[in-house]
Amino acid sequence: MNCKDIGNCCCIDENELKYYSEAGLLPAAGEYSEDDLHRVALIHSLLKAGLEREEVKRFLTEREEEQVRMLRKLRCRMICDMHEQQQEIDKIDYLIREIKNLKEE
Repeated sequence: MNCKDIGNCCCIDENELKYYSEAGLLPAAGEYSEDDLHRVALIHSLLKAGLEREEVKRFLTEREEEQVRMLRKLRCRMICDMHEQQQEIDKIDYLIREIKNLKEE
C-alpha cells in the first residue's frame, strides 16, 4: 500500500501523511502495511482529539496501562472543554432571548 492508498483509506491528505512521517510518528514514505494503516488512523484520531504531536509520539511507545491513563486524561480534558463551550452557548442563548424580549416590549 502506498501513501496515496493509505490517504484514501483513512480520508487523510498525502501532505498530512508526510507530516506524520517527518514528525517521526510514521515510517518514511514508501510501502505501508495493514498495521501502518491502523497506526495512521490512530494517529489521526489522537491529533484530532487534541493530543500534541509529542504526546502522540509518547502514546505510541507506551505500554497499554499508560495508554489507557493518557486516553482517560484526554477524555476528561475534552469533557471540560465541552462544558466550557456549553456555557458559552448558554450565554448566547440568553442574549438571544433578551433581544427578543426587548423587541416584543
